[in-house]
Amino acid sequence: ERLLAHLLREPDQMDAGIFTAYRHGRRWVKHYQPQSLTTRRASLKADGIYLITGGLGGLGLTFAHQFARQKPVRLVLTGRSAFPPRARWPAWLAEHDSTNPTVRQIRQLQEIEAQGSQVWIAQADVTNEAEMRQLLRDVQAAWGSPVQGVIHAAGVPAGGLIQLKTTDVIENVLAAKMQGTRALYKALQGQPLDFFVLCSSLTSIIGRLGQVDYTAANAFMDAFARYQHAQTGQFITSINWGAWDEVGMAVPPGQRPTPGASA
Repeated sequence: ERLLAHLLREPDQMDAGIFTAYRHGRRWVKHYQPQSLTTRRASLKADGIYLITGGLGGLGLTFAHQFARQKPVRLVLTGRSAFPPRARWPAWLAEHDSTNPTVRQIRQLQEIEAQGSQVWIAQADVTNEAEMRQLLRDVQAAWGSPVQGVIHAAGVPAGGLIQLKTTDVIENVLAAKMQGTRALYKALQGQPLDFFVLCSSLTSIIGRLGQVDYTAANAFMDAFARYQHAQTGQFITSINWGAWDEVGMAVPPGQRPTPGASA
């Protein structure tokens, strides 16, 4: 009865936060406070092998550029869609203008390679553990070393009221982040990674209209990272990104910068 009384008073609380808990008769409200970032950076190894899922998307290519600026590395960029083979790049650039998304991607990949890094483009479904295991075996066989760091940036945009969403739409949004995280983690078990970064979203904390499936998918990522870090001590973290100014799912294609522009 006392708990029921607390719950009935909850809507009238002026300090109501997103998360409220009652423990041993006391009321707790979750708050967030700014923290100063340390200057220590995750160390990239020269010629290190790093996997970026969603690697041809706006965020994925931004991460790839940043890695290449720091050191010459070997990058494995995955995506679900087919990408023109390297031998077709010159013809593709000649046949399409700069507004073509693939032209933008090819030019960014060429910039990365011009800085001394190597790029491996792989069509692979991150939700398929067998495909990811095979890709990791292929990379190790070709480059003589296992993957040393991972950024899971694959994701599917979402929008729309929940009552209008179909099961297929919801499952498609959940798949890349939920099944993808689990499949990728299982495929990488046994490999000593320097880091494993999950690209989550601020929506998992503050929510957003029409984003119930996307919010749930990102909340899963956050919980997964916390649990695995607590259980294993691995450097696995989930970053709650807000909307990026020039890249990412929140930016319409026509407003994205030309290749080489800073993100």
